[in-house]
Amino acid sequence: MELDTAAGGNFLSIAAWKSLGKPKLRDPDTRYQSATDHPMPNLGSFTAMARHAQSNKDCNITLLVLSIPKLNLLGRDAIKKMRISLDDILHEENPVNIIDKVVETNLAQECRKLCESFPNLFTSELGCLKGYELEINFQPETKAIFCKPRAVPIALQEDLNQAYDAGISRGIWTPVQFNSWGTPVVPVQKAVLPGTWKANLRVCGDYSVTVNPRLKTHRHPLPLPDELIRRLGGGHGFTKIDLADAYNQIMLG
Repeated sequence: MELDTAAGGNFLSIAAWKSLGKPKLRDPDTRYQSATDHPMPNLGSFTAMARHAQSNKDCNITLLVLSIPKLNLLGRDAIKKMRISLDDILHEENPVNIIDKVVETNLAQECRKLCESFPNLFTSELGCLKGYELEINFQPETKAIFCKPRAVPIALQEDLNQAYDAGISRGIWTPVQFNSWGTPVVPVQKAVLPGTWKANLRVCGDYSVTVNPRLKTHRHPLPLPDELIRRLGGGHGFTKIDLADAYNQIMLG
């Protein structure tokens, strides 16, 4: 069990409930929400006699069984009843380091297995989305627009030149001497990543003044955030995939 001084109730996973012999559950009479305002599936509750090894204090505590794996928490009520000293626990010899080491080891192993299973997804190369080409259709009688480059701060010029060279070497851009279309560049500094001392520079094009107004309107626009949130309603675990330079991994036609 983990201690959670921010929780008022005591929570138990289905696996832990089964290991206790499946005590009879009372119908849920309380609703709980997570920190992200998602409902927590409460299957019921039961009362059990509990004892903390250090305090040697027996007491009855109410445990709520949730269908969330590995969520076994003792809240403030149980901590008080069992007279658990948080000060003693926090000042045990290297308790935090041991926990962190276990979590880090398990996470590292799972990440390593994932990288070994899909080696092509975790290479340093840019890559390209296979079997798909984004079709761009212009409005009738569209004329090419050429905008002169905008002034770039001196402090960013060296980083911008390096970003240009990196993009050309990776096949993102092809140098030309003359072209009918010309879009001004907007350099964007990314956040400083952990373990680094300098922010990366993303090279973006301001297509709002050239290409975008002259494109045909898509008949299937992207869903709005409110619609996406409704689709995620009722979920309990969420994750996302952050592709590096994803906007440069789609072929344009």
